[in-house]
Amino acid sequence: MEKKVEYCFERLMNLIYQKFQEVVIIKKDITSEVFILEVNCVYKSYKIVISEIVDPKGRKYAFYLLKDNLIIVGFDNSPDYRTIKLKHKENYKKYYYERVPHQHTYNKEELYLTQEIQLEDFINWLEKKLDNYLKTYASE
Repeated sequence: MEKKVEYCFERLMNLIYQKFQEVVIIKKDITSEVFILEVNCVYKSYKIVISEIVDPKGRKYAFYLLKDNLIIVGFDNSPDYRTIKLKHKENYKKYYYERVPHQHTYNKEELYLTQEIQLEDFINWLEKKLDNYLKTYASE
């Protein structure tokens, strides 16, 4: 497993250095039980926050685009009660700690269920959808 984790870390870091600027590793922890990577970097004029955690419970991720500490868009699968309620309706309390993939919109004003994404998916979203997204949310 350790070689697989090291490969995953190297692959992620190569991708991060290719696509972003001013890369700062906030936290890196790789053991046989857990993989944690937290990175801050820059995309165009935006701050990017990347978090990848793989532990015995599975994978937890967060990819956020910020401008002056305001969330422009975020994708994560943290156990957010609003997301769990959206997914499970009135039965949401049974799933309180479930990791549910979702998207936060501008300033966390809206929340949408999504498919689980990888860093590559987030980068693809930035490259192909960010401009149209900004037109929609920046005009409000």
